This record gives sequence, structure tokens and C-alpha cells, in this order.
Amino acid sequence: MKVLTKTLMIILLLATMSGCNNKEIEHLSYEVYKNEFFECISDFNPKEYTDITKDTYTIVAASYPNNNLGKEKIDALNDNIQFPYRYETYYLSDDETILVYINFIYYPQSKKNQFLTIYSIGNKINSNIDKEYQTIQRPLINEYIIAINGYLVEIDFIDVSQDKNEESEYISHFSLQCADFYNQFENTLLAIVENRE
Repeated sequence: MKVLTKTLMIILLLATMSGCNNKEIEHLSYEVYKNEFFECISDFNPKEYTDITKDTYTIVAASYPNNNLGKEKIDALNDNIQFPYRYETYYLSDDETILVYINFIYYPQSKKNQFLTIYSIGNKINSNIDKEYQTIQRPLINEYIIAINGYLVEIDFIDVSQDKNEESEYISHFSLQCADFYNQFENTLLAIVENRE
């Protein structure tokens, strides 16, 4: 019994010591986040899409409404508008039917590279809308959200075509175009993230 007790105490002591010696992984610096955004948009040249932001980047920070979730007043590092939490850019498909909005959001608490979710809305989508409200006109939008170690990326695909034909064949075509754009984007971004020092 004494041997078992001593063994358990040694294991507990070693576990405690190893826990103390493990350094917490440092947060991704704001500078690396910002540099990766600009490197990504510089390197990213998707087929059949035009960058319609080009070099027109303005620093925009949104003011938060009254809330009890934190002390920050705007979405910027230390409430300093020179360090916005968001950097964004836009692309337009060559046939001018899809507007793509890409939003990089600084979130150093993110520790993994992973696909978080896809969300879609449209006139023939969202069966969870009560039957009496399903006639409300809804734009066709696919939203992808991914996590990168240090930030989140939101990609919104918005149907801006004049032809509002919402047949399932059109929705499938739209979804395939979104997936193709995303694959090109992911390849560019992951190449940049893999080269972090």
C-alpha cells in the first residue's frame, strides 16, 4: 500500500511539474496578422474574379453598442483605430454575378486551422422559416467561416446577378462557384501560414 501511495504521489508531482514547465503558446502578434492579410491579398489572384478593392484600403472600426461583454468601445486593438481587428477586401466574378467579401478578423485566441461553418440563405433555402414568412425575399448568400491560428476569416458570396432565377440548378451552380473560389483562396492562405517563422 505504501509503495502504491508513493508511486501515485510521484506521478502527481511529475504531472504538476510538467504542467508548470509547459509555456503557454504565445498569441499571434497583431503585426503578423496584418502582414498575412496583405500578403494573402497580394498573392491571391483567383481565376475568373477581379479584385475590386485593389489598393483602396481604409481603416474602419465599428463602435460597439452598449454591452456587458467587455470594456472595449470599438473593434480595434486597445481601442486604437490605427489597429483595426478587421481587414477586408472584395472580389467580383468576371460575369458580374457574384460579389465576394473577405473579412480577416484578428482573434489571437484561435489556436487551430480549421473550417468552422458554412451558412446559406436564399429564397429556396432556410426551410426553418415559418411557412407564412417564406415569401419574404431573401438574397442568395453563402458564408464560409474558417479559423486560422491567430485570426478568423469570413468569406461571404453574394448573388448580385440581375437574373433572380432561384431554381435549384442555379443554386447548385452558385455553390460550385463559391467552392471553387474558396479552394483557390485556401491554397494561397495556407501557403502563407505554413511559412510563419
